[in-house]
Amino acid sequence: MSSRRSYIARLPADIREQINLKLYDGWQFQTIADWLFQQTADRDIPDLNLKTGDSYSLVWTRAAKDDKTAHETCRYRIARWYRTHYPDWLQKTVETSQAFRIFDRTEQLSAAAHDKVARGSLHGADVVIRALLLDAITKLREKDSDPDQLIELVNAWAKLR
Repeated sequence: MSSRRSYIARLPADIREQINLKLYDGWQFQTIADWLFQQTADRDIPDLNLKTGDSYSLVWTRAAKDDKTAHETCRYRIARWYRTHYPDWLQKTVETSQAFRIFDRTEQLSAAAHDKVARGSLHGADVVIRALLLDAITKLREKDSDPDQLIELVNAWAKLR
């Protein structure tokens, strides 16, 4: 994976996540830039020369000749993020949501089978969830994945048992 050196990549993970979600929800680049300019740092960010309480707008206004140029530069950086890093986030989100949809459907089927006292229904669901867990562990080892997703699967599996 390439190193992420852009201003957007240097923002805290929660802000990047919010930017990605806003892109996913169809927000325009300028609207996201306006939103970002209203946010303040909740911690020091040395790589962006920001202190706790500083506006994220400082990242762009320090080097710009005026506010309009700063907004345009920020909008451009968000557009570039959209073309480069956002697709990675989107792919990861789609893969995760597919796994959870499969898991949810498995849980629904096993609950319905259990209600009808179908013999071996819990065992069948257990096998499917184990397969999902093994797949999640494999993905976790292969690439940059979120371990919290694995924890959610394990917790759901524990509920079934």
